[in-house]
Order: sequence, then C-alpha cells, then structure tokens
Amino acid sequence: MVQNRLTSVESNGVPYVHLFHYVRDEETARKIAQEHVMLPSDHDIVAMMGDGVFSRSRVNLTAIFPEEGTAEISSGTGLFNEGLIQYGLELLVPINGLRQALPGFDRCYQIFTTKPVAVQVLRWWNMNKLEQRLQHGWEVERGKSPTGIPTAYWARTQVRERPDPVKTLAFLREKYGRQIA
Repeated sequence: MVQNRLTSVESNGVPYVHLFHYVRDEETARKIAQEHVMLPSDHDIVAMMGDGVFSRSRVNLTAIFPEEGTAEISSGTGLFNEGLIQYGLELLVPINGLRQALPGFDRCYQIFTTKPVAVQVLRWWNMNKLEQRLQHGWEVERGKSPTGIPTAYWARTQVRERPDPVKTLAFLREKYGRQIA
C-alpha cells in the first residue's frame, strides 16, 4: 500500500499520486509525454531474472525529486548507472495498483501489470540542464495550483546583498568631498 507522504490529487473522480520516472534518452521521454502511457518492463526479459518481484512485468516509479540529483536518484532507485538518468518525467499516476515491493528502496513504487499504464505528464526535466542550473544558484520551488495539481518553477537562491546606507554615504562624501545629507 502507498504511504501517506505522497501527494495525492483527484481528477474526474480518479485518485492520482505525484511520482517520477527517469529515462535514458529524450526520445523515450517525449514518447511517454506525447502518448500519456508508460509501458511495463518486458516480461520475457524480466522473467530470466528468477522468481519473485523482479520476474514480474511492472512500471517503476519513484518519489525522488529531480532536484535531488542523479546521484540520489541512482542510489535510491537501484539505477546504479547514472548515465541511465538523462530525463526525469514528473507524473500523476493512478493510485490503483501502486505498490511498494522492493525491499531497501523505500521511495520506489511499482505497478505490476502487463498492460500500459495511463499517466498524466506534468513536465519533463533534462537532468544535465537541471543540475547546471542548481549549481548556478537556482532552485526548484514547489507548490500546488488552486486545483491541487503539483507545480514547480525556477527561483533564484542567491540574494544580492543590499548596500549598507552608512557606508554608501561615507563613500560618496569621500569621493565628492562635499556634504551630502
């Protein structure tokens, strides 16, 4: 069962939860965004991994935000190759069928199915550009729209220091050599 810490939204009577999915290329991200569908892992390939959770077709999702960085996403999802994390999709996913089944990955979620899963794509992030902006003093501000849909926008984190008026006045007096009120 899904824990309460996830943001949930209701649309047309269907409960959704706010989650993320990371992909290796722009083509895959664009396809999911355009079709509003995520395909489960190929059961034939996954079946070779043995019994249990890993042998079932599923859609993998996570509650790790893109701004936490590719290193955190990599360690928190089991995608040990950070090269697989090039684009992040911010999604609303139907809560029905969502489970937490991978021990040790408490922010990972799965929908076990052989059918495509309909999703609503809120936005997609180029992870390289996102990390560059974060390094240059920007941050992602998160909130909710009036309808409860999660929002995200860029905000500057570096605040310019306001000049000290006493020092400024002293500088002007020294520079211009006259009385300044």
